[in-house]
Amino acid sequence: MPKKKQRKEGIRKGKPLMFLRNEYVFSLVAYFVTITVLFSPVFFCNKSFTSPDQLSSTYTFFSLKKHLNEGIYPLWNPYIFSGMPAFSALSFNLFVYLPMLLYYPFTLIGIPGLVFTVFHYLIAGFGTFLLLRRWKLKPIPAFFGGLAYMIMPYLITMLVYGHGSQMMTAVYIPLVLWAVDRLLSKPNLFNVALVGLIMGIQLQRGHVQIAYYTWMLVGAYFIYFLILSPGKENLKEIFLKTTPYFIVALSLAFCLSAVLYIPVHNYSKYSIRGGSGGGTGFDYATMWSFHPKEMMTFLNPSYYGFGGVTYWGKMPFTDYPNYMGILVLLLALLSVFIKKRKITIFFITVGALGLLVAFGKYFFLYKLFYKVLPYFNKFRVPAMILIVTQFCTAVLAGFGLNDLIEFMGSLDNSAKKKIKKIILVGLGVLVVFAVYLLLFKDSFKTIMFAKYPANPQWNFQQVRYVNNLRFNMVYRDFWFMILFVSGSLILPYLLLLKRVSLKAFALFIVVISFFDLYNVDARIIKPRVSPKVNVKNLRDPACEFMASDSEVFRIFPVQNLFGDKHWGLFGLQSIGGYHPAKLKVYQDLMDNVGFKTMGILRMLNVKYLISPARFRDGNFEEVKISNTYLNGEMVPVGIYRLKNYLSRAFFVDSVRIIRDKKKIFSVLRNPDFDPREFAILEENPAQEVFKPDSTGVTVAKWGIHEVEFNVYTDKPSLLVISEIYYPNGWKAFIDGERTRIYKTNYVLRSVVVPSGKHTVRMVFKPRDIFWGLAISLISLAFIIVVMVVKRHEK
Repeated sequence: MPKKKQRKEGIRKGKPLMFLRNEYVFSLVAYFVTITVLFSPVFFCNKSFTSPDQLSSTYTFFSLKKHLNEGIYPLWNPYIFSGMPAFSALSFNLFVYLPMLLYYPFTLIGIPGLVFTVFHYLIAGFGTFLLLRRWKLKPIPAFFGGLAYMIMPYLITMLVYGHGSQMMTAVYIPLVLWAVDRLLSKPNLFNVALVGLIMGIQLQRGHVQIAYYTWMLVGAYFIYFLILSPGKENLKEIFLKTTPYFIVALSLAFCLSAVLYIPVHNYSKYSIRGGSGGGTGFDYATMWSFHPKEMMTFLNPSYYGFGGVTYWGKMPFTDYPNYMGILVLLLALLSVFIKKRKITIFFITVGALGLLVAFGKYFFLYKLFYKVLPYFNKFRVPAMILIVTQFCTAVLAGFGLNDLIEFMGSLDNSAKKKIKKIILVGLGVLVVFAVYLLLFKDSFKTIMFAKYPANPQWNFQQVRYVNNLRFNMVYRDFWFMILFVSGSLILPYLLLLKRVSLKAFALFIVVISFFDLYNVDARIIKPRVSPKVNVKNLRDPACEFMASDSEVFRIFPVQNLFGDKHWGLFGLQSIGGYHPAKLKVYQDLMDNVGFKTMGILRMLNVKYLISPARFRDGNFEEVKISNTYLNGEMVPVGIYRLKNYLSRAFFVDSVRIIRDKKKIFSVLRNPDFDPREFAILEENPAQEVFKPDSTGVTVAKWGIHEVEFNVYTDKPSLLVISEIYYPNGWKAFIDGERTRIYKTNYVLRSVVVPSGKHTVRMVFKPRDIFWGLAISLISLAFIIVVMVVKRHEK
């Protein structure tokens, strides 16, 4: 007894790093160091990522956050597409994500939010480690599986190219599976609460598509557990024992995220993802299908270029290869052959199915899911499901390394001789391939050049330059492949010669794999000076000039300025912008009418047109030549004022009832369309309206959630308000009395105003957000109480 006590005191008073002997602590620290090294420019050089998508989300966030600083949580975004939901369209959801709510105080003392985002990679690594240790893998193989998933190039790319929510949702996949496995193995209230908490937090992060794939994986695992996993218990018993707990856990996860998903679900019926009732069109949904030939990038990351201008695959464009690491892939394949396990069969099956779905339009499975699975048709980019395949590959690689260690440690002398011969044959094949690359480089180059497609927009010199870039990358990466595979073959040979121990062998495999993946990740991670610093101190002469105009109006950026969103930083409301799920009515207007006629621009309250080139049109007058930002660069622009622009609200002479949208578009496309002359309604107004002889409209108040006008009309008339029609939350009042909002000119709103002076007020108060918040808070309280009580009982 005294010796044990002395040992415990020795640990407590011993070396400072003694705690690292705990495998869980050591793994977490090792993952932390890896991420710190990988993203060192972000942590130590005040840099960030400045891809167009990254800048776009940054502009949106800071455009809306200024309202939060004024005490208003922004639920509506007036700065893009003439106005659309902010919260329900996932443009601004600050404080919804529980971990961010806990981290937010640190941002107030100057710690960038990007630091918080980057450290989500620890969840990917450590979650996989926990999962593999739960399945009895040795610590080093479990660590290896976590490392492989944590620094998987696709996962790194998500953050670098502006898809932080996608990455922060994907990192929870292993932790979700770990919690679900706990629940199915031991159904109880604590594990129900644990699953509800982890899956709920993943849902809160707001990337619906990745969350959907996670739930597909969980569903598949539940079926596997019922059919293949049971021991002595029969299927009926285990089904009745686990299913109620499983259903409650999933329901609890949804309830925890209800503040987000109830509004998102309600919004989807109005968006391009579901506005016509059928989700996105199949051709649109499958544009980013992963062609089977591009599986070559599993072996050589640069075979189809390395994204950007060098990419020559079948997708419209991409920024990265879907490389998983050559050793990771080989070890994943080894897990199939060395030891037969039910769990590896599960991951092989799921990983293969994920790959087949990723093929999109090139394989029938995606179309089957598109037609059969609920909500699946609302997603696009089939290649996104490759994250599931890559997670499965990382898990299988952990099993493969674990099996390889056991296999190499159990060989007798006869088997060792056979393995040595196999290794030497493998090294011989690599030598032959290396000789071919050295001696026949020019012929290999000719073969590759013949594969590269011609781009009609490039001249000969540009084609030659890009093709040389492509070839140099693929040639270099073949040499890297030879180097890493050779190392992985030499290591077991040294082990058989007893030059290295089993533990050292395993660690060297981990190190080689790290450098293999780091070689690709380092080419992806190229941060620049933080855009956050620029946004806070941004000086934009063109925007500052237009922002000095005290009227309420919109702007029309043309050409490559149309999709930019930095205008909102200066309070400028644009009829353009970018959002993957914009309002369906607005998309219809853009597709079927466009912005070429003055009638459309006038009804949308456009006052200024901004063009990167000289613009000549008799309807506009040039007011200033200036400069503005585009993708972080200053570019020259001209600012032009629409001569007969309309105010934010105006009375019309008459009403036309047209219910067929094709006929509505036909009228709106007419160059002679005058929005003051008549308004198009899709139903008869409740009160009769007349052509007024005398009217007056002034903006009394304008805010993102409330607009107010002082109006006068000598007869009951229709007041058109140039705000986008969205019935889920917007309410109208005349002198404090609720009145009906009519869908007008397909995209706008209008109200019938009685004769005389009145105050017309519109407010945005979507009830679904507040109901969702109540459900989420109750669910969180329930989870905390259950976990505290059950932990105390234990």
